[in-house]
Amino acid sequence: MENARRAVEAQKIEGYETTHEIKEWNAGVEAKVEQADEKLEVLEEWLHDQKLKQETHEREEQMQFEIKLHETKLKLQEELEQQKNVASHTPNTRAKLQKLVISKFNGSFADWPRIWGQYSETIDKSSVPLVTKFSYST
Repeated sequence: MENARRAVEAQKIEGYETTHEIKEWNAGVEAKVEQADEKLEVLEEWLHDQKLKQETHEREEQMQFEIKLHETKLKLQEELEQQKNVASHTPNTRAKLQKLVISKFNGSFADWPRIWGQYSETIDKSSVPLVTKFSYST
């Protein structure tokens, strides 16, 4: 910047401008440089403030995420404890099922009520878990 200023001063001297005119020009340049420096400082402060706001916002979002994560973890732990308590209070009753003897379905419409009734009474209405029902009926 200083070199460019010296070059312009040299041109003004070569153009036979007076010392007073060159000093006025220099004063005007100095005033504009000072104004630009002040505006630059204001912009740098604004940029710094914006950066701080962004960092604060990011920290708040991170904290909110961690709070939700912690709450979810606690909730899941409580549910797991409840399930353990229910499982420990539930008696392990396993009934040994009798061997199921169902006569073969002959494919006629007249035989269907008999087969369905036998299945319904022996498997469908029993109080055993669904998995056991499935494996028992296959």
